Amino acid sequence: MPFDITITLSDEDLEKFQESIDKGKRAISDNESAQSIEKKSAELIQRAGENDLPQFVRDRVLKLQILLNMIRDAEWELSEAEINSIRGALYYFIDPDDLIPDHIPGIGFLDDAMYA
Repeated sequence: MPFDITITLSDEDLEKFQESIDKGKRAISDNESAQSIEKKSAELIQRAGENDLPQFVRDRVLKLQILLNMIRDAEWELSEAEINSIRGALYYFIDPDDLIPDHIPGIGFLDDAMYA
C-alpha cells in the first residue's frame, strides 16, 4: 500500500540546501572537477542499481542517468550553461553530506531523490 511522505524544511534547512547547491556550482568551475563529478555520478548510479532501493529512489536514479547521458552526448547540443546546471544537480546527488547525509539508513537518498 503506497503512502505519501511530507517533509517540512525550516529556514535553516533551506539555507543548508542552498549552501550545497552553491558548493556544487563552485565544484564545476574547472574541467577536471566537472569530469570528476560525472565519473562519481556514474559510479554512484551504478552502485544504486546494484542495491535494493525503494522504487521512488530507483525512478530518480534513472532520471539522473538520463541527465548524465545528455551531457555526454554531443547530439543533444546542450549549451555550457545547461551542462553546468546538470552537473550541479549531479553534484548534489554525489555529495554525501548534503541536506540529509547519505549514510542515514532508509532516508539518506531521500533529499537526493527529491532534487532529481
